[in-house]
Amino acid sequence: MKEGIENDTISIPGMGDPNAIEAFSVFVIDIEDPAAPEVIAKIKTYHLVGALVEGIPAVGGQARIPW
Repeated sequence: MKEGIENDTISIPGMGDPNAIEAFSVFVIDIEDPAAPEVIAKIKTYHLVGALVEGIPAVGGQARIPW
């Protein structure tokens, strides 16, 4: 998943680190000036992949905001 796969018949690029700030995050964008929107915060929405949750490693993020 991170690096992708390549063999004699197919080449699939990797998706990168699942814990990167861009993954499973909500971006807060200031649109006070609509011509120049600005990202002012990047917020992780849930557990990092691999983090222990009640003793079990998390395998993915969630599409819900927990608050």
